Amino acid sequence: MAVFQYNNRSISYHLELAPFAADLILLQGSRFDASYWRPVLDELVGGAPAGGRIMTCEWSNEGENRIQPEDFVRLVQTLGLQKVHLVACEDAVELIAGVQRLEPAIFEKTLFYPTQVPKGEDLKRAVRVFCPA
Repeated sequence: MAVFQYNNRSISYHLELAPFAADLILLQGSRFDASYWRPVLDELVGGAPAGGRIMTCEWSNEGENRIQPEDFVRLVQTLGLQKVHLVACEDAVELIAGVQRLEPAIFEKTLFYPTQVPKGEDLKRAVRVFCPA
C-alpha cells in the first residue's frame, strides 16, 4: 500500500492493473478494510491489462482523521485517474456524495450500495456487470 497525505490526513491506497480501459475505485464502508475487495480483485486482476487501474483504499470516517471530500478529490487528481468508475458501499456513499458536490464530473459512472451490500458471488457479479472487461 502507498500513502497519500493531504491536509494533515492520510489515505492508504493500492493500485492494480485492470482488464478494462477505465479506472475503477472500490470503496468499502469504514467498518471494513480494503481486504473486503479481495474476492473481487482475485477475479478481475490477472487478465491482460487494458490500460485501466483498480484502486482500493483505507479511509477513516471517524475522529480527527476523518477523510474529507476534498482529500479524496485531490487523491484522484494526483493519481491521474481517468474515466473513473466507482463502487461505494455503506458510509462511503456519503463521502462520495460530498466529492461529487465538489467535482460533479469526477466520476464517469457510480454504483452505490448505501445499505444491503451484496456479498460473495453477488458482489463479484455486480462489479463485473458494472465495469465489464
